[in-house]
Amino acid sequence: MEADATILKTLKVRVKDKHAAVLKQWAFECNQVWNEANATTADYSYVPVAGVGWIRNTFTAFDLQKVMKGFNGERGFTLHSQTIQEVIATHAKARKQFKTDKPKSVLDAGWSMLKTQLDAKSKAMQGVFLEVNEAYSTQACSCCGSISVNSPKGRAGLGIREWTCPDCGELHDRDVNAARNILTAGHCRLAGGIPRL
Repeated sequence: MEADATILKTLKVRVKDKHAAVLKQWAFECNQVWNEANATTADYSYVPVAGVGWIRNTFTAFDLQKVMKGFNGERGFTLHSQTIQEVIATHAKARKQFKTDKPKSVLDAGWSMLKTQLDAKSKAMQGVFLEVNEAYSTQACSCCGSISVNSPKGRAGLGIREWTCPDCGELHDRDVNAARNILTAGHCRLAGGIPRL
């Protein structure tokens, strides 16, 4: 008994859409609306309060639509207003994913997993894994250890990338200084001795 031979033919067709230019323009405009929504929510998410610092503001899709009213006409976009409202609603929904009662809980889950893996690997290699408290690591001078008035503090201090210690005169980069302080704290923990397992 012979098997019937199957013949497979592939038809290749290239379809050129006459609306490709318009669709490309609309995709660009949707991207611009998303970028503007992102910038606007970043500006309105935290409100400065004198003497207190920054207070987190709940900025809803409805608030964002009020602020971005007329955005379509200002830029000369051809998108329909309902499309812009849908992009804004999707943007607000995406931002809500990281807003919880514990704002850092979602982001800390990654660090928690990393710490768990480092602990497991160090035990497998018969090593020791110890955490170092990084509190005040950006504020304390890595040369003399003093915490000065002009060192970066809190959310307002995030914009300060470089600062000079008034006690020793050392110029510090915020991230490098914090790394040196954390390294020094780790070395102190090791010098103090590792508890017996």
